[in-house]
Amino acid sequence: MILILLLTVSIIPLLCVFIFRRALRITLPVFLPAIAAGIFSLIAAAVTQGILPLAQGGGRLARAYDIFVRIALTEEGFRFLFLLALSAVLKKHSRPAAVGPPLLACGLTAGFAFAALETAIFAASAADMMVLRLITAAPLHGACGIRCAMAARSLFAPVGGGETVKPRKTGGPLFYAIALHGFYDTLIVCGGLFTAAAALFAITSLISGCLTIKNENKAAAIQ
Repeated sequence: MILILLLTVSIIPLLCVFIFRRALRITLPVFLPAIAAGIFSLIAAAVTQGILPLAQGGGRLARAYDIFVRIALTEEGFRFLFLLALSAVLKKHSRPAAVGPPLLACGLTAGFAFAALETAIFAASAADMMVLRLITAAPLHGACGIRCAMAARSLFAPVGGGETVKPRKTGGPLFYAIALHGFYDTLIVCGGLFTAAAALFAITSLISGCLTIKNENKAAAIQ
């Protein structure tokens, strides 16, 4: 019963997005593919992590490789790719404004879906980690999802003359998402007070991303 309760709690962030989807300017036909993007990115990352070689030894470089390459890079990289595909679909089938703020909400949704499924997997093997993950994993993946969506959107964002943003503009948000994820995992591995710092860091990053969505939605409404 406790496990079922914890798993139910893990999908609350997704339910919040669903409840406030009108404020987020994300319709149901877009909400569901965004969830799929989060799930598929987790599956792709898990398969890739199983293929990549494990770091040898227990030194700092080995830990950095595991945290920033095998975990952060694969998870954020695939999340970016699936959001990029969703961005292309929105660009093709929606009015130009739909590639703006709603895509960031899609990134938030994909991040929450990723966290919910990952939490369910962790629950089956490490139930003692559930409470920590419920507090920190959803905010972390939601925050990173927003940044990956920013990176995906930049490839389709119009600039004067109908041109698109240069690919190098994509690197900033994507690098931020990878660094954010890696730094969070590093704090979790350190344990102790660093775990509390990781929770605060993840929640703060999520709030920052949500404020970006709110501000861009206001700007879009004025236009």
